[in-house]
Amino acid sequence: MSTVMTEPIGRFSATATVGRGLQEAPILRQGLALTWFLAAVGAGGRVIVPIVIQQAIDRGINEDSTGATTVDMSFIGWCAVIGVVAQMIAAVSSRTAIIRLGVRSEQALNDLRTRLINHIHRISLADHNEERRGALVARTTSDIETLAEFFRWGGLAWLIDGTLMVIVASVMLAYNWLLALIAIGIAIPLFVVLQAVQRHLVKAYETARRRVGDMLGSVSEIVTGAETIRAYDAGEMMLERNRDLVKKRSDAQIRGGIIGAFLFPLGEVFSVVTISTIVAVGVGIGPGGGLTAGALIGFIFLTYRFL
Repeated sequence: MSTVMTEPIGRFSATATVGRGLQEAPILRQGLALTWFLAAVGAGGRVIVPIVIQQAIDRGINEDSTGATTVDMSFIGWCAVIGVVAQMIAAVSSRTAIIRLGVRSEQALNDLRTRLINHIHRISLADHNEERRGALVARTTSDIETLAEFFRWGGLAWLIDGTLMVIVASVMLAYNWLLALIAIGIAIPLFVVLQAVQRHLVKAYETARRRVGDMLGSVSEIVTGAETIRAYDAGEMMLERNRDLVKKRSDAQIRGGIIGAFLFPLGEVFSVVTISTIVAVGVGIGPGGGLTAGALIGFIFLTYRFL
């Protein structure tokens, strides 16, 4: 049992984790198609805005026969209405998908928590003796809470962001295949860099996971063995040991947070490089190459969505 409880979290990839979760908790599969459809509608609503902006610029701002610039406020107004309605539909769909996914994940994790606690009660005393007092329950509780966060936010990101990337990439290719390939080509190194950072992040949080189990196990020993500790005057020793474990847990979680903090600036750096390249190439293509000002501006918004 101790081998199972100390199994590295890096053994399963994110995809394998989701697949294992669906296998162990069939309730997650209930209504999954509808949840994905709602997430797709929410993602599609985000793509409408760049398209509406492009149409408003290209068709709402024109030059008359004398060369004077004219603005079709009626058309632009309709574009604004379409954009607002699309955003409202997308917001309602995304919110509904979030609620459905959250309810299903909490139901599944409640069942999983019950099964794990019952399993801990069934294992032999020899297995319990190999673990520190309270470590099994503490680790189980901590891991379940982590899974809850993953399915609430990570699962939602998979549903919405994954769908959004596919939709946005398709629209970008429809706008201009060259600019789309540039955006996708620059995003590939970002994916490689993020994968490297993620590997270090997984190791850091595996260490933090162990430290949490050690700390909570030590606290449990102090609480349940208070009389024995007092009888042997071991209070100071236990206090120092617990302080050391608390510091190790804190240091491990801070290190994981620092590594995780690199993910956001890396994305911003690649976004700046991508947008700058898109603008430079887009201006070079220009109307002569079939790329209007509205299309370029809309493409920039789409690139932000893609990244």
